[in-house]
Amino acid sequence: MQKLYRLFTMSATCGDGQFDFIKCSSTKNAYRDAYQAISRCELWDWLSRFEPGEHGFMYGEKPAELMRIDAIIFSGPISHSGASYGITMRNMQYIAKHGYAKYRTEAIKNHNG
Repeated sequence: MQKLYRLFTMSATCGDGQFDFIKCSSTKNAYRDAYQAISRCELWDWLSRFEPGEHGFMYGEKPAELMRIDAIIFSGPISHSGASYGITMRNMQYIAKHGYAKYRTEAIKNHNG
């Protein structure tokens, strides 16, 4: 029952992970892959509290939770540069902290207009 509650809470907060409102297919695919990795690892709550420090997600310290996410992301078809990985993870962190609905609203307002 608790796992079902966690899944319900996560989907209410973190949305469906389709990113259909993002026009750039490369960005959309990178975000979908990261979203799925975080979901599979059940680390949305952890990500909402994690701060990667001054070196960011790519070059900062890698706790075990982040290494689990990375193993899935980097085994997929998307090739990340340090910058694209950092941007992707910052966007996922925003979703974890503020919710998918707010992220969607901000993304449409700021990047698709």
